[in-house]
Amino acid sequence: MNYILIDVGGTKTAVLLASDDGGFPRFLKNKIFKTSDFKPRVLIAEACAEAENWIKEYGAARVGVCCGGPLDEANGIILSPPNLPGWDNIPLKEIVESKLKIPCDVRNDANACAVAEWLYGAGKGADNMIFMTFGTGLGAGLVLNKKLYKGSGAAGEVGHIRLKNRGPEGYGRAGTAEGFCSGGGIEKLAVMLADDAEKQGKCTRLTAEAPVSAKRVAELAAAGDEIAAKTFQVSGREFGKVCAILIDLFAPDVIAVGGVFMRSRALFEPSFSKSLAENALSESVQKCTVAVSWLGDEIGNYACFAIAKGEVE
Repeated sequence: MNYILIDVGGTKTAVLLASDDGGFPRFLKNKIFKTSDFKPRVLIAEACAEAENWIKEYGAARVGVCCGGPLDEANGIILSPPNLPGWDNIPLKEIVESKLKIPCDVRNDANACAVAEWLYGAGKGADNMIFMTFGTGLGAGLVLNKKLYKGSGAAGEVGHIRLKNRGPEGYGRAGTAEGFCSGGGIEKLAVMLADDAEKQGKCTRLTAEAPVSAKRVAELAAAGDEIAAKTFQVSGREFGKVCAILIDLFAPDVIAVGGVFMRSRALFEPSFSKSLAENALSESVQKCTVAVSWLGDEIGNYACFAIAKGEVE
């Protein structure tokens, strides 16, 4: 059976055709759009036009869409996510179903990624696991007692937790977990630290970068730039606090992390591990494995596949 998958992200939006290969996805077609290049309804129309061609040739049973929250999942409406400016009350499910004529389900990306990582990746076999996005923003999906936990509907919005009164902005507030622990946050943190260094007469190549990207900060840190390296040390320390909070609250078997942390874990060490050990209950932290996502940069594809198959309630 074939499925259409749409992964709406703050940086890119992917539309794919996938088949069910013995319970695992096999990705057949793939088209990437830069999200910021399009108005929301235009982007959805472009994605559907691509998918429509595939459906005519190969057929498809359902559409699975994942997107950053907040969402009205029951009605498939995107409700002004902080990392999707302009996506205000977009009835994505209604638009997709009207164009493709097959059922569509829309789910929170962190929740869907958590289920995907639990079914196919680092959390496979765990009773309790948490997945953290650490991409453009920071969100968490909670699988507790082998079931996705959503609370009243917005569980896992760890990026909203305020860690400090002063710090880079995330979720519209200074000093939040998302401000310190996300791709967008690292960019802002690097600029803040570079400005502070410049005022003290210190040199950093970051002051010459415009615009600053998390990828570029990582490259400069690996090359020995002091302020770039400090950016990852600070982010790692704060991320250790975030993971400690989750470990103390939920005592998970596994915390799996994607995005920037997955690609650059060595740069976050040892500040991350030191902070985690200092802030979490020792018995719980010893029983928890903090792992990078096994599904890597394809986790959004796996997440949409799980949605399309009805695995993400």
